[in-house]
Amino acid sequence: MSLLDKHWATQAAAAIDSAIDDATREHRVIDQSTARLIVASLPVPEHGALAQFAYSGRLNRAKALAELENLRLGSEHESWAGALWDYLDQPRLLRQKHTKEAA
Repeated sequence: MSLLDKHWATQAAAAIDSAIDDATREHRVIDQSTARLIVASLPVPEHGALAQFAYSGRLNRAKALAELENLRLGSEHESWAGALWDYLDQPRLLRQKHTKEAA
């Protein structure tokens, strides 16, 4: 069950899809607000690192990535999970980009 009620979940879905489309078009990861909205819309453990991030913005990337990896999500959330993964994993992605540019 998500952290959002049914009314907000419908509005959140449209905002998330739009933000992912914008980020993809602009070749960047989603922003923090979108990442938090995705987490609030997914069935995450209520007291885990992802829920803490959704509620407060405080983020333990390693724990959040581990939780995301263990979530059982349907195919309808595949693009959301991928965008969230890229957001959470962006320090590693940036290191890879800089390593490639230096080579």
